[in-house]
Amino acid sequence: VHKYLQKVHRFNRFQNRFIALDFFLPGKKLKIINIYNLQKRNYPSEGKVFAQQVIEHIKQAEAQNFQIIILGDFNLNPSKYHSYFAKERNPPTYYALIEFLDEHNYIDQFPKDADDKEYATFYVPGSPLTPASRIDLVWYPDALIEQYRFSQVWQPPCTLLSTDTEFSQIGR
Repeated sequence: VHKYLQKVHRFNRFQNRFIALDFFLPGKKLKIINIYNLQKRNYPSEGKVFAQQVIEHIKQAEAQNFQIIILGDFNLNPSKYHSYFAKERNPPTYYALIEFLDEHNYIDQFPKDADDKEYATFYVPGSPLTPASRIDLVWYPDALIEQYRFSQVWQPPCTLLSTDTEFSQIGR
């Protein structure tokens, strides 16, 4: 895919937390953004600036007709974001990036286990590992579904047959 890579973007202030790759594929412009969001306790200071820069980068890419996939460690659980609405409350301001993606028809697709529970991507350290929340996310515009009409979430085969106890905790 390197022959399609046209540009790499980083934020000077947050260069270890943001990277975006512009691909010019045949008949399509694709931008893949990977972030490592600051934690909510950092939102009033640097976190707010970071979220605003990510949102502005997405807006500019949309204006340039890029299809965008944004992924990484958001340090935020979108299910908790939606639970505020169920309780008729406004979510805290540190959910600004999740709110932007949600309001702009981006999809947060995630796997569920046999009991219809979300797989956790963050585990509380200890033995055994205790699932805590889903903070590693992949968001993409709903228009991608229209173009490809195929979507599948799967568990890597190495986790199914492994005798490693860490893998046996996945989905439990």
